[in-house]
Amino acid sequence: MSKTKINMALKLLIVIVLVFSVVVLISPFLLSLAIGGLLSVVVFPIYMLLIRKKWNQYFAAFIAVTVFNLVFLIPTTVVILKGAAATVKFVNHTLADKEAVSDIISGEREKLEKAQVKVTKYTQNLGIDIPHLSGLVKNATTTIGNFLVDIIKKLFSQIPELFLALFVITLTMFFSLIEHKKIKNVFLDHCLLDKTRGEKLVKAGLLACKSVILANVIAGGVQALIVAAGAYFTSTGDFFIVVFVTFLLSFVPVIGAAPVAFILASLAGLNHNYSAAVIMAIVGITAGISDNFIRPMVLSEAAETHALLNLLTILGGIILFGLPGLFIGPLILSLAVSCIPIYKEEIDI
Repeated sequence: MSKTKINMALKLLIVIVLVFSVVVLISPFLLSLAIGGLLSVVVFPIYMLLIRKKWNQYFAAFIAVTVFNLVFLIPTTVVILKGAAATVKFVNHTLADKEAVSDIISGEREKLEKAQVKVTKYTQNLGIDIPHLSGLVKNATTTIGNFLVDIIKKLFSQIPELFLALFVITLTMFFSLIEHKKIKNVFLDHCLLDKTRGEKLVKAGLLACKSVILANVIAGGVQALIVAAGAYFTSTGDFFIVVFVTFLLSFVPVIGAAPVAFILASLAGLNHNYSAAVIMAIVGITAGISDNFIRPMVLSEAAETHALLNLLTILGGIILFGLPGLFIGPLILSLAVSCIPIYKEEIDI
């Protein structure tokens, strides 16, 4: 091997070592950097509005990020933490009280016995064992409850890191806005595509980010607030627990957030609180309608993804990243569905 090739190999090795070292050093913050970059896409229109009004770019970025944090990021974090705390307390109390589990699942015991007599008439011919089925439901509920508690306890154990993450997210949003042109140019230079397809890739990526934040987070937040407000005013559920659970379920394809309202309506009906039951049923319908309005408006140009893949990426994201996986999982799927066809066009040429 010639001396020139040896020198080139050594230079390449030095570059690889330096890049690897930097990645290792910032690895604890990679998730925060990703979320900050994602949120900067949402804040970007506000930033550009201020820039068009001849504001200084640093001051415009500061105002845009501050407004977003005060209006959305900080309140959302507080509500999620309060909801998670209330949910942990409720689930722990419920799991510790076996009778409470039975009451939650089956309602009042007298009503269960009456219902069981009626149901048994229709299930005997099918060979369905109601007590056995009830036991399975209780076991499943306990398992799901323990799973949720483990996830939420993990979240609370990371609260100090959470505040640091919020700080990093805020800084990332700020500098992403200021340096957006440089970031775009660097990406176009290294995306292995010609300029036209590179621009198309950037547009697809921005649209994917928009779909995850606006379609999932905002639509889910609106539904959660609608259902929680209904539960609060009808005294059918704890506000923060309902917000937390409804927000999580809003990410799950097919299920969505409306069933939470319908479950609360059913429980109110079983307790002869028919006015609350009717109100919560209306709330559930309203939440479903709001979802059907918001998502199509936001996703009119976004690539469609299969419901099963959505569900799997959400679950996988939660397992790998915790609660931020609710956003990271769907984002990765949306980016893949949007960007792979563009690279496929390049390869086919």
